[in-house]
This record gives sequence, C-alpha cells and structure tokens, in this order.
Amino acid sequence: MPGSGLLPPACGFASKPLPWRIVHLKQFDVFAAILLVVGGLNWGLVAVGNLDLVAAWTGAEGFGAKNMLGVIVYGLVGMAAIYQALAWKAIQRRWQAQA
Repeated sequence: MPGSGLLPPACGFASKPLPWRIVHLKQFDVFAAILLVVGGLNWGLVAVGNLDLVAAWTGAEGFGAKNMLGVIVYGLVGMAAIYQALAWKAIQRRWQAQA
C-alpha cells in the first residue's frame, strides 16, 4: 500500500513510518474484529444448529456449559464488542488517516 509506512524502504513506497501507538492500536483493532467474528459465528451456530462451538472447543461438558478457558474466550469476545462499540469513530479515523 503506497505511503502506508508499513512497507520496507526498499519497496520504494515507504514514507515516514507510522507512530508506534497507531501501529499497535491497528493490531488491537484487528484482534478485536477477529474476536467479534468468532462470537458472531458461535451465535450463528447456536441459532442454526444448537451447537456451542466455544464450549466444544474448550472441552466444556455440553451446550452452554462453561469452564475457565470458555469464560476467558467469552469474556474476550464481550470486551471486544464493548471496545468496538465505544471506539468505532476513533477506529474509523485511524484506518482512514493512512489511506
């Protein structure tokens, strides 16, 4: 991507590098988006096939059952949703600023 600052200088496209904070926040944005996709797919599977993929993946006893790993996954998905809901405008500006 020309001028994004993410390509090495040898490519001929690099401008001044992105500030450290923006690069890491963008990585966090992507991680939060992945967690939201995981959560959305899990809820879709619950609705369509009565299958709780997170419970199955974490080794919980059955549908809706939780163990420590499941609680962590569900908690991370919930925190990602809160982050995206509260910071959506800043996320938008961050990704459009380097275009």
